[in-house]
Amino acid sequence: MKLLNLKATEYTPEIILDPDERKFEFKGVSRPENAISYYTEVYNWFADYESYLKKIVYAGGDKFNLTCDFYFTYFNSASSKMIYTILEILKGIKKLGFGLTINWYYDEGDDQMREDGEELSEAIELMFNLVEME
Repeated sequence: MKLLNLKATEYTPEIILDPDERKFEFKGVSRPENAISYYTEVYNWFADYESYLKKIVYAGGDKFNLTCDFYFTYFNSASSKMIYTILEILKGIKKLGFGLTINWYYDEGDDQMREDGEELSEAIELMFNLVEME
């Protein structure tokens, strides 16, 4: 698996998916004109990564911990659907027995972003660490 690094734009977040560090990061604003098109590469990367991890499990390899950090300042409803779809894959990875930590960062006083994290966590039935940043 190769590193996927998408640079942020005015409308899209920075996304770093690092299989060597076992860390995934989403930072910034997510309101692309076409969320499905923008997130397809990310979704495909996670689907391939899940397949790679299944091979590790079936070969009797050691399982390890993964971290996913979300630092969104805003995302639209179309992006929300894509984020949920990616979280579904992460949930599948967790079911394989890999450790998964999801950190949901939000700016101090940004109640909406905190609530968005709570709602996603509840909807996908995965525990998020909600982290308020100063």
